[in-house]
Amino acid sequence: MIAVASPLSIAQDFQAELNDHDLDRVVACFTEDAVVTFIPSPPPTLPRQALGKAEIRQLADRLMPGFQIASRDYALGAHQVMLDATVPTESLRSLGISEVDVTAEVAVAGGKVSAFTLTFSNDAMARMQASV
Repeated sequence: MIAVASPLSIAQDFQAELNDHDLDRVVACFTEDAVVTFIPSPPPTLPRQALGKAEIRQLADRLMPGFQIASRDYALGAHQVMLDATVPTESLRSLGISEVDVTAEVAVAGGKVSAFTLTFSNDAMARMQASV
């Protein structure tokens, strides 16, 4: 019997790949039909959603410079992990924002990330909207 990785270990491995800034390894974490969603919509330079590995690769390539995710407060489900995190990235710094707080959901299927949803805190959205 082959052991299947837990949603928590998949989410933690995904976070490690994001923080290592290896675009190929980040994209490899996703299923072919994965979805990345920002709630509410991010600044106008970023899409609200990326569908499939090709769009996720384009989005990750834009966000990767200076990106780090420091997670805390995990909540585990059968097929997903919810977490709170602080995220700095160059795209935020270009707006004069050092970092933002988010809630993230990492949904898993077949040992890979099938959906990654980032929900910006009210404070983060207010600061991003004020900067554009």
